Amino acid sequence: MTHQTTTPVLPLMRQHIVLLQAMLQQDRFAALRSPVQELAHGFAQLESALREQAQTLEAVMALLALHPSDAYRNHLMQGLLGLQQQLQA
Repeated sequence: MTHQTTTPVLPLMRQHIVLLQAMLQQDRFAALRSPVQELAHGFAQLESALREQAQTLEAVMALLALHPSDAYRNHLMQGLLGLQQQLQA
């Protein structure tokens, strides 16, 4: 279960990128096409990575709810920290 407390940023960013791509169909913006395409590609990769991290976090939270012992919780948290360090490397 995902909880959102703020305005969803990813859909808004996606809308802006789509609008930019539409504007770039005009010849006067031709020089900006490549940078905007790179931006769109980078955003898609970021969005995918964020979705994967959210799924991992949701799975960990579900496991914590099923196994309330402190030892198991600490074991899961250490695993999650290790995963986070690998993602940052």
